[in-house]
Amino acid sequence: MKRLSLLGIGSVLVVFATVETAGAQNWCRNRLNPTEATICSIPSLGQLDARMSGNYHFLVKKLKHQGRWQLLNRVQSDQRGWLRSRNSCGRNAACIHNSYNARIGGIAQY
Repeated sequence: MKRLSLLGIGSVLVVFATVETAGAQNWCRNRLNPTEATICSIPSLGQLDARMSGNYHFLVKKLKHQGRWQLLNRVQSDQRGWLRSRNSCGRNAACIHNSYNARIGGIAQY
């Protein structure tokens, strides 16, 4: 019985990992600026992108559901500003990494 439970959990983890990886691969097929190309070439940056993106989209959906339009507009404006800032990192992986960590923390503050 325990073996079956562990197998089930492992299967679920594999499915989640596959979904996250597939999303990053699809996004990376687009025409990329130097920062985006760096994100797509370094798995840890791709993971940060997936985490930030998931947090951002969850927040946007939550704010829409709550009808908090003014805060939603601010969050979306902040995201556009953050993307400009992130893209100014160019191919500097440490800069990109720090940018993602700051944005993930910022999203958690809303």
